[in-house]
Amino acid sequence: MTTYNDMSADCYHAHAGVSSTAAKLWLESPQLYRDHVIGVRKRKDSDSMRFGRAAHMRLTEPEKFARLASEGPINERTGKPYGSDTLAYQGWRTLNPGAVIVSHEDRERLTFMVGRMPAEVREILRSPGIAERSYFTDIGGLAVKCRPDWLKCGVIYDLKTIGNIADAEKHISKYRYWFSHAWYRAVIKAESGASLPFRLLFAETASPYRWRIIDIDADWVQYADSMVRMVISDIADAEARQRLCSGAESSEAWADRGPVEMVVSRPAWETDDDDDNEWGD
Repeated sequence: MTTYNDMSADCYHAHAGVSSTAAKLWLESPQLYRDHVIGVRKRKDSDSMRFGRAAHMRLTEPEKFARLASEGPINERTGKPYGSDTLAYQGWRTLNPGAVIVSHEDRERLTFMVGRMPAEVREILRSPGIAERSYFTDIGGLAVKCRPDWLKCGVIYDLKTIGNIADAEKHISKYRYWFSHAWYRAVIKAESGASLPFRLLFAETASPYRWRIIDIDADWVQYADSMVRMVISDIADAEARQRLCSGAESSEAWADRGPVEMVVSRPAWETDDDDDNEWGD
């Protein structure tokens, strides 16, 4: 059981242990989870992901952001940053491994996000607090880990950037933030013995740059806790079977559980269109 306050993101990701991101893949498909673990499934970096990382650092570690944020190497001929696939960029990255790429436009967005931050959120993100603490422990024979965005006064805060704040509730369901909620609490409790509450902070990345502090209700928390326990047990069992078996039997440990053959019905939203048939057929 180990906790680090200053571990880099790269070291955290390389460290053994199932993260909430990996565990959520199990809910969709055990094979998808396995492909992630063995490197078959590679997650591509996107502009929104890069901005999200920059926003996390700007909001929870402003001094670190001021030191590491950069537009990257600039092409003197065009006046624009070199692309990440160029030799100039790769050479610059070698000399600046910890730099966080932030465009001029993204800096402006971050400035608005900070400027529009309500007092309630400002109080939460004001020091003292701990950003990106890494937890590693074992639950039910499975090595697990988590890295909460912000810890303050015995509360776990998870910061999310979003294009439209009205979609926050949908994102909690779509991206299974409810599962991350339970995973973080389970890992931290197993490592430290403390049962900490969890809150989501949503920051809008476009005008009018609104913020929301969101709590998940007790029923959803109870369901999330049960799903985390189930996933941990299932992954631990699959890994045990993987160690004991070989060949086809080993593959069965990660087999998809959905039906191979399906029957689908005409969706309700399509049948509703029948009433609008202009020909009256």
